[in-house]
Amino acid sequence: MERRRQHVPGAVYQDKQLVIVRVPKPSGLRFVGAIDATNVGPLAEVLAQALDGRSEAGVHLDLSRLDFIDASGIRTLVSAAEKADGTHRLILHGLQPLMRKVMELVGWVDLPTLYFADTGFPDDHDISQLDQSIIDKGGRSHHFSHEASTATSTDGNRTDGSAPADAPLPPPPRQRYVLPLTIHRLHAMRAVVAAEAAKAGLAKERASNLVIAANEVATNSLRQGRDTAVLRIWKEDEALVCEVSDRGQLVSPLADRQEPAPDLGAGRGLWLANHLCDLMQLRSEPDGTTVRLRMWLKQPVRN
Repeated sequence: MERRRQHVPGAVYQDKQLVIVRVPKPSGLRFVGAIDATNVGPLAEVLAQALDGRSEAGVHLDLSRLDFIDASGIRTLVSAAEKADGTHRLILHGLQPLMRKVMELVGWVDLPTLYFADTGFPDDHDISQLDQSIIDKGGRSHHFSHEASTATSTDGNRTDGSAPADAPLPPPPRQRYVLPLTIHRLHAMRAVVAAEAAKAGLAKERASNLVIAANEVATNSLRQGRDTAVLRIWKEDEALVCEVSDRGQLVSPLADRQEPAPDLGAGRGLWLANHLCDLMQLRSEPDGTTVRLRMWLKQPVRN
């Protein structure tokens, strides 16, 4: 029998993977769990309400227990900051270093209504009534959680290199655009992705993100000396899908989620692509590697 989830005191939003709780000091919101393209709609509404008509100078957001599955959550935070007037601001506490790096690369950290604090709120909020699955998801965002004033390693934080998503991807449909790739065809590939995105009706900024992501993935493949890479692109289920496959293998199955060293200029392609798209699926098998990028034509919202 499925256990009914209890409502968390102070929660302004709650679903099976995310809880948003109002916190009095500092005045703001605490996020626990995971966020992706399916629940950014409620996030946008909560942020709009928090910013609307406030007398305080800003809204504090504790993100230290929040796991960003894709880039949609960050884009929603940025959108809220862009809509805020000059007297309001968002102060992001405990944002994952990887997500902070993504924001730096695309210039979002320069928004005048967006501020950053390195640490989360004081850990004095009772999370005992949260589903354990939600706590586990939030634990993946940081390596240490505090219990009884003792720092302990979070079990949900994978350090063994194992990947939770290893099921084979469904085959592409017959109706698709196919382009064999070489290092000299990257310009043509970018043009193809841009044209297909425009034909599918993808918004200009999101189309640009997809072009950048596809270019990063293809460049990463070709730099590894794999001369048999192939681009496939098609439309399915109200999304535009772009796939790059080759016959090589990845050394690390978590290459799309591990932040590269700051001086590793050429090693950031996969994790950057992961945060530019709504969904990135990576599979590396003995016969080759496939990276599939998906961008929704319309932003999905969960009621």
